[in-house]
Amino acid sequence: MTSRARLSRIVVLGGALFVAASSWTPATAQQAERPAPLATLPVKLDVTLSRYQGDKKVSSLPFSLYVSAGPIQRDMARLRMGIDVPIGVTTTTQTRTTPTSGNGATNATGNTSTAPEYRNIGTNIDAYAVRNDETHFSVNVSVTDSSIYTADGDAKTLKSADAAAFRTYSMYNTVIMRDGQTMPFGTGTDKVSGEVLKIEVTLTVIK
Repeated sequence: MTSRARLSRIVVLGGALFVAASSWTPATAQQAERPAPLATLPVKLDVTLSRYQGDKKVSSLPFSLYVSAGPIQRDMARLRMGIDVPIGVTTTTQTRTTPTSGNGATNATGNTSTAPEYRNIGTNIDAYAVRNDETHFSVNVSVTDSSIYTADGDAKTLKSADAAAFRTYSMYNTVIMRDGQTMPFGTGTDKVSGEVLKIEVTLTVIK
């Protein structure tokens, strides 16, 4: 190999090394040092609905939902617990017309039937959790609670002919939580009875 050819080869190799070195930018270095995405963790959400008359707790209903908490929102956990309450009857009359002769005369007969009507009352809860970082979660909970209203606040057995009043409470909220933390999610006061409904949520990472 001549001296000129050897010199040309050295120049080409040097240029290639320069291009490779210049392509290593700070952005490339940051990308190489970027941490691994957050893993998905199993999480239990304990949702408690407590009712108060003044300072006296009159009832407490606990519910538990299990969700998968990852860096992006996954499917919601859904809980439905209730009972169908009779609120009356529906009357249906079916009329049938039949010809009685060839001159166009008809005969109408009716059949009347009744069926009970129902309304579902109970508690519906939808929830999910998203990991914000190594220790914090965005927890979303939606609660709808319905019940029969009675002046004394006690449950009673309804008959189909009884008139009933129903009350409904709905809450939708998102808060930031840590493992083992309990937080209030919402409070509402019944304008008729003055009863206060409080909702608390506890987050627990399942290990």
